[in-house]
Amino acid sequence: DKAVDYYERALATARDVGDRLCELTVLGNLGGVFGKWGRHHDALEHYARALQIARDIGDREGEAEIENSAGGIHRERGDCRQAIDHHRRSLAIAREIGDRRTEASCLNGLGEALRVCARWADSAEAYREALRLAMDIGDRFEQARALDGQAYERDAAGDHSGAQRLWNEALELY
Repeated sequence: DKAVDYYERALATARDVGDRLCELTVLGNLGGVFGKWGRHHDALEHYARALQIARDIGDREGEAEIENSAGGIHRERGDCRQAIDHHRRSLAIAREIGDRRTEASCLNGLGEALRVCARWADSAEAYREALRLAMDIGDRFEQARALDGQAYERDAAGDHSGAQRLWNEALELY
């Protein structure tokens, strides 16, 4: 609760001084806190407010990141359509602005949403693309995340040794 108190104070200050970018950041952080606590409704409410500010001020990178985060919350809620839609919008923005780091994150988020929604072939393709991109830009975290997603798919398909090999590769990158 202390984190929320601090963020709420920071949000009030950002509003008082008219700092919309700071307001966007704090709302996104609050969404993240609520998401970690499983308070999905509150997380999505804060992400929606942050998304509106990102659009108002033309912060395309912020818009992509918030869309990606909202997609993760919808995935956790089991709302496949909304999760996939958010991740696809995020991915389109990341590609439009040439933000390859966010693109890799969005591809992994999309892969996770597609996997949870049992769209195995589409999920596998998103993970493969995320892995290639993450390797190209040297993003070890997103590489590990893509390998982790591929491992879950292998495990679900009954290839437990293949899954274990991928998890070991991911662990070395984390």
